[in-house]
Amino acid sequence: MRIRFNILSGFACCFFCFGLLFTACDSNSGQQQQDQTATKDSTSFYGTASIKLPRINAAATPIVNDWSIFDDFEDELIAMNTLSLAEIRSRSERLVSFSDSLANTVPDTLGEQSIRSRVNVLQTRVKLLNQAINSERPRAEAISTCFEELNTSMANLKVRINEKILKDRIDLDRKENEEAEREKQKAILDSIIAAENQR
Repeated sequence: MRIRFNILSGFACCFFCFGLLFTACDSNSGQQQQDQTATKDSTSFYGTASIKLPRINAAATPIVNDWSIFDDFEDELIAMNTLSLAEIRSRSERLVSFSDSLANTVPDTLGEQSIRSRVNVLQTRVKLLNQAINSERPRAEAISTCFEELNTSMANLKVRINEKILKDRIDLDRKENEEAEREKQKAILDSIIAAENQR
C-alpha cells in the first residue's frame, strides 16, 4: 500500500513538473513571438515608396503658395512614407503640429465647407496615425492602413482645391462674359436711341 502510494506520488510529481515545464516553454515561445513581432515592426518600413499625389493646377498654385504650411505639411508627409517605426515616431509630432496649423489657416479663397471638411478629415487621419505608432504594441497592419488613408485624404484635398479654383475661374469668366454682353447690348440700344433722336 505504501509502495503504491509512493508510485502514485512519483507519477503526480512527474506530471506536475512536466506541466510546469510545458507552461514555461509555451510562455517562452509566446514571448519570443512577441519579441520577433516587435523587432519586425521596429525595422519595417511603412507608407508608399512611390507616393504620387495630384498636382495643384496653375490657377490654384498662387493661392496654395501663399498658404505656406500646405507645402510644409505635404513635404513632411511624403518624407514620412517608407520610414521605419522609430523614424516615424520621431517625426509624428511635427506632422500633427503641421496638420493643426493647416486646419487653422485655411485661406478665405478656399474657405468653403467642402475644403474645410477635407482638411478636418486629413487632421483626423494624422492623429490616428500618431496613436497607432505610439501605442504600447504598435501593429504593422494598423500603421500601414493609417498611412494609406492619410495619403488618400491628402490626394482628395488637393483634387478638391483644384476643382474649387477651376469652378471659380469658370464662374468668373461667365460673369465677365455676361457683363460684356450686357455692355454690348446697352451700346447697341444707346446708338439706336441716339439715331432716333437725330431724326
